[in-house]
Amino acid sequence: MLLIIFYLGESMYMVKHDAVREIVPLVSLHKVTKMADYIAGFFNYREKLVPVIDLRQLLQGTPCVARLSTRILLVERFNEEQESTLFGVIVERVTETVQKSSTDFMAREQALNMLESKYTPLLAGFIMEQASMIECLDILKIPQYLENEMLLN
Repeated sequence: MLLIIFYLGESMYMVKHDAVREIVPLVSLHKVTKMADYIAGFFNYREKLVPVIDLRQLLQGTPCVARLSTRILLVERFNEEQESTLFGVIVERVTETVQKSSTDFMAREQALNMLESKYTPLLAGFIMEQASMIECLDILKIPQYLENEMLLN
């Protein structure tokens, strides 16, 4: 499987490339007042208004740092009627992709047995890389996760 590598602060993460429609540069975003801190704003993508989530703000409580390698992962999500919606996810240091086999992947169920976190719904599993474990996130689940969080609060 092909994975996109990025960072949030000093922590490395990966997402499956097929979840990402396009990787775009960090553009100027329109911030709407009274929105949650992790909603970085909105931008116009080919005549569509796209909400953008700051993933570092959501997961770590600190906004992404604007660097040359900070990007927006543009994610296309389909509902039951196969209608698509777009959302963006800001991540830092998007510099490479890597090919990994399924044997390198520790499934979510195994990972959940080892840890408990309020963000585990976004965790797809871990990739074993030498002596470290890199979190693999399921970014398609972010909107559902945020909807559930809003209903609970």
